[in-house]
Amino acid sequence: MKLSGLILVSAFAGALSVLGCGDDGAQSASEVCQACDNQDLRGACESTYDNCLNVDRGGSEECTALGLAACGI
Repeated sequence: MKLSGLILVSAFAGALSVLGCGDDGAQSASEVCQACDNQDLRGACESTYDNCLNVDRGGSEECTALGLAACGI
């Protein structure tokens, strides 16, 4: 491989790594669980959401779905 090709591949890989390491737009548990009517269920939603993010069982979309499912939405 020519040096220019190696430099191009390195620059492309570096750009992808910078873009991939940014914030994924995850919301706070209180923002996600605002739709819960019942305060007890809201607590369950927040706990489920936070636990999901902490163990990284998925992206923020999956954790949002799990949290809202905990309060019946």
